[in-house]
Amino acid sequence: MIRRIGSYQGRTLSRRAFTGGVMGAAGLAAIGGQRLTSAQDGGAATEGRYLLVADPAEAAVFIYSIPDHTLTGRLDNVVFGVHNGLIGLPDGRLIFSDDTSGEVLAVTVDEAGVPSIAQRVAVNAGRRLVWSSLDPALSWYVGASQIEESSTQVANVVDLTTFTNTAYEIEMAGEEELHVWVAGDPAYLYASVAGEIHSFLLDDMQERGSAPADILAIDPGSHGAVADGERSQFALVSNSGFEVTDVSDGPATYKGSIPWDVDGFAGGRNARPRLHPDGTHIFGRLNPNPESPEQWAEVEVTTHIANLADLTARRFALGHGNFAFRVGVSDPYVLFAGHDGVTGAAYVVDADSASETFGTPVQTIELPLPTGAGTPGEDSAGTQGYLTALTGDGSLGYVVHGGDGIISVIDTAAGAVAGTIEVPAPLTGGGYATVVELGATPVDLFAR
Repeated sequence: MIRRIGSYQGRTLSRRAFTGGVMGAAGLAAIGGQRLTSAQDGGAATEGRYLLVADPAEAAVFIYSIPDHTLTGRLDNVVFGVHNGLIGLPDGRLIFSDDTSGEVLAVTVDEAGVPSIAQRVAVNAGRRLVWSSLDPALSWYVGASQIEESSTQVANVVDLTTFTNTAYEIEMAGEEELHVWVAGDPAYLYASVAGEIHSFLLDDMQERGSAPADILAIDPGSHGAVADGERSQFALVSNSGFEVTDVSDGPATYKGSIPWDVDGFAGGRNARPRLHPDGTHIFGRLNPNPESPEQWAEVEVTTHIANLADLTARRFALGHGNFAFRVGVSDPYVLFAGHDGVTGAAYVVDADSASETFGTPVQTIELPLPTGAGTPGEDSAGTQGYLTALTGDGSLGYVVHGGDGIISVIDTAAGAVAGTIEVPAPLTGGGYATVVELGATPVDLFAR
C-alpha cells in the first residue's frame, strides 16, 4: 500500500509564475521574468558551457566558464546533495537537492555565468535524497528519500511546470536504498524496494493512494539505475548485474540481465552507471573488494560497458588501486582517474562503439597524487582520490584532486595536463564536479 502524505508548494524567486501546461521536451516556462525555451523550440534562451563544482562541507557551489576557466559566480549556504547529483533541463534549469534545507533547487545561470536559485521546493528527504530521475517527457522530477532506521521511504514527485512536490510513502521490502522513476502515458511511478519493483499508476496514487498495479521480482542489491527512453527500458543495478525491465505497456516487465562478470573478469558492480549520449551504452568502473582493506592498491580495476540494445556487456582492464566512481562521459571519450598510492593517472577511454579501440585507453596522463592519498599496505578508508568530468565534445577533461582544492584540466587530444583550476575550497572527499551545457536535452535521465 502507498500513502500520499502531503503536497509542497514550490517557491519561484520572482513575482512571475509559471505559465503553460505540462512541460515536456517542447514546453516553455517563465522563470524570474526570463523566458526559457527548450532545445526543440529552436534552442534555449540560456546557453553556455560551464564547469559546476560543489563542496558540501563548505556549503558552496562554484561556476567556472569554459574554456577560459574563470570563476564567474558562486552560491553560498547551499549544501549540494553529492549522492543525489545534478540533472539539467533543456530550458536551462539545473536541478539538484540541498541536503541541509531539505529542498530541491532549480538554478539558472545568466549570460555572465552568474548562478541564482530560480525555484525551490521542500521535499521529504529524511537524511537526504539518494537517487532522482526525470521522466522521458521531462514533465516530472522524482527523488527518493533516505530516512534512516525506517522501513518506509518517500517518493517525492515534483511537477516541473508548477515546481510543486507531492510526497508518497512507500514500504520497502528490505534494507536497500529506494529508487524511483516515472514513465509512460498514462504515467506510472516505478519503485525499486529491495528485490522488487512496484508499478503504480500515477493518477491513482494522486487520487486514492492505491496499491501497486503490479509487483516484479528482481535480484537485490540496487545502487543506481539508467533510463533508456528510446526503448522504454530501465536498467537497475543489482548484485549480479543490470536488471533490465520494459515499461512500454505500463507495469514493469522483466526483460533480462546484463552481468558484471564477463570477458574473464569477476567481482565488483557498476554502482554509478552513466549512459552514453548514444542512448545505448552504459559505462562505469568495477572495483572488486580486496581480501582485506590493506590490499586496496592491488585490486585490478576494469571498465564495464553494457549494451542496452542486445543486453550484452564487455569488460576491459584499466589499472590498479583506488579509481573514481564518478566519471565524465562524452561522445568520443570516457574519462577515468585513479591511483595505487604511488602513481596517479587519468585514462581517456575510447567511447566510439564502431572503433577498433572501443573501451580501451587511448591516452594515459600522469597526475600528482592527492596530498591525502592512501598508502599501500594500509587501510585506505578516509583517504583522498579523484573524480572526473568531461565536456560534451570530449575535448576537455577535468580531474578533481580531493582535499587539495585543485582540478587538473586535461587536453584529451594531446594527452596532457593543460592547466589547473584552484578552487577556493578543499573539495575533501572529491566534492562534486560536472560539466553543464545549458540548453542541452538530457539523454541520461538519472541525476549524476
